[in-house]
Amino acid sequence: TIDREKRDVFPKTDLMGGYIGDGVPLCADLPAKMHLRKGATYLVLGSNSKLEQQWEDPSWEGDITVPRLELDSISSPLHDKLCAPNADGTCTYPGKVVLDENL
Repeated sequence: TIDREKRDVFPKTDLMGGYIGDGVPLCADLPAKMHLRKGATYLVLGSNSKLEQQWEDPSWEGDITVPRLELDSISSPLHDKLCAPNADGTCTYPGKVVLDENL
């Protein structure tokens, strides 16, 4: 069943009478760590980690125990890719990063 609180707020219909994304595998059904494989794409969607167009449990508001993504700038190869440092080592954080290798 569909939980109306967690569904897409703005579902998009396709040209065949269904919805975009129908038939796409769930993240839970994908191989482990797909987000670290060659071809994974990261887009900057803003400077705030709080979800705006997706459902988020209201009880999480201000709860510091709710996990948020934080990458270790010293040991994370993903951080290195997303940072994309310039010649002096300052992160440039490009709007789109496509992994060119498995991490």
